[in-house]
Amino acid sequence: MDNTQQIQRYTLHGVLLYKFLRWVDKKEMKYIVKTMFRYCMLVVMLAAVPYHTFMLGVASRAIVDPSTVLVVGILVLFFYGKAIVRTGRKKAKSAKGNQNTFHGVPITELATFLFDTGGFKNEAVQKLGLAQKQWSKMAKALDDAGIVYKSAEHFQARVLRPITREQLITQLRDNFPLIWSESKQDWIGKDGSWRSWLADEEREEQKHKADIARLQRRKKKVKKEIDQIAMSSAFTRREVALV
Repeated sequence: MDNTQQIQRYTLHGVLLYKFLRWVDKKEMKYIVKTMFRYCMLVVMLAAVPYHTFMLGVASRAIVDPSTVLVVGILVLFFYGKAIVRTGRKKAKSAKGNQNTFHGVPITELATFLFDTGGFKNEAVQKLGLAQKQWSKMAKALDDAGIVYKSAEHFQARVLRPITREQLITQLRDNFPLIWSESKQDWIGKDGSWRSWLADEEREEQKHKADIARLQRRKKKVKKEIDQIAMSSAFTRREVALV
């Protein structure tokens, strides 16, 4: 046997070190740091079970330490910065897209359906591809805005109120800036004409109450005069005999 040949012996430490170095060589630095951080957090949580008092004390001191807060903030930005930015962009894009939808349904599609069917009935679930809960929310919103009303002639079905396509799209897109006036039978703006209309309605109601009060006072006065005449000596009563 050649003495120059050496028998290679493997140890557990050497095998684990070799595996670890190969793993480090194949992975990116960010992934390595994130994984090591997760393992450290796992060790901390496991250590908190038998040494909970000690770990609570360390955690309380770390929370009030500004440097610890700074380090945690840096780690959060390092690991989840892109995710936070991506989520913010997604919400902004979603909010922008919601301007052209009503409860997830395109406004133009919903307006066409309302005009074609003349109301918001149960068939909207199939034709618009709605869930029952989504349909209920949309129906309540349209009811509250006065766009549809329950008609007794149509067995309490929701019927579309008289409205132009432009007014309907404005209502659905801009969070219902118009209100229905029963007296004028038309849609008026809440910001401007609605206030003047409301003031006119209040004045008409006050005038009506004043007229009623004046008639009641006149009625009491006439009744009082009749009672005074009836009690007067100049007023005689005669029995009329029927022959």
